[in-house]
This record gives sequence, structure tokens and C-alpha cells, in this order.
Amino acid sequence: SSSSSTTTTLISAHLSDLIPAGSYKARVRARSAAGWGEWSEEVSFDTPELGECATKRDIGVYALYPDIKDRLGDCMIECSPLRVGHPKRCTRECIVRTLGLKENCADCYGDSSFCIIKRCAFQCVSPKSRMCTECNKAKCVPLLRQCTGVPEWGLKIPY
Repeated sequence: SSSSSTTTTLISAHLSDLIPAGSYKARVRARSAAGWGEWSEEVSFDTPELGECATKRDIGVYALYPDIKDRLGDCMIECSPLRVGHPKRCTRECIVRTLGLKENCADCYGDSSFCIIKRCAFQCVSPKSRMCTECNKAKCVPLLRQCTGVPEWGLKIPY
């Protein structure tokens, strides 16, 4: 009697830079000493919603407005604590009205605007300057990313 053995190696794949609340399709194939195998059937999957802005609805808004960074920046500047009495409410209302993001998501950007004023006021006398951008990225973007649930590369940071 002859016996045969089969060696199976389980390999996993790591997909990076996927957008929260995104829908994806994937196919895979294996390679062995004998060469490449056939492609698998297509598999569909969704990534989870995370944070206040990483929902299908809000991700859709991001995709709808190519100029969203400018629109967010305009709301944040218009509603600066130096200009209005209730900057968080002003920012929320402006973002909801202008872009249609939900209120909790808009609040993340309002909090970020307040963070910039509180932690980067000197550097952000000129809001689009390199100094302001660097301070914002170091001191406020991590908080914005945590609140929104959107990876830093996908955040729509106005400045």
C-alpha cells in the first residue's frame, strides 16, 4: 500500500489603506513550485463603520465633493472663535448645511478647529501656512482622526 501526503500552507493576506464603511471585491490565486493557480471566485466584503465620520453616508459625501477640503476650511475659518460666540455650533451648522455631513461628524471638525486655535494660534495666523499645517498635523490631526474614524491618509484636512 502506498501512502501519499499533502502539505498545505495557510497564507493570509493583509489589505491596507481600505476606507471605513467601504465595499470591496477581491479575488486571489496561489503560486507554488508548479506555477500560478487559477483565480478564485470574486468575494465581496464591507469594512466596518468607525468613528463619527466613517459611515457609508459620510464617506459618500466625501466622494461627492472634490473640493470638500476647501468647504470644510471655509466653515472652520468662518466660525473661528475669534469671529463668532459659539464656534462649535457655528461650525456644525455650516458643515451640515454646506456638505450634508451628519452633526456628530461635523462636530469632529468643529473640535479640530477649536484645537487649532487653542494649540496652534501663533502658527496659524495665516491658516494655510506651512507652520500652521505642521502644528495642526502634530497637535490636532490625531484627535480629528480619532473622532472621525477615518485614517489620516483619507481625512479631508482643510489646512
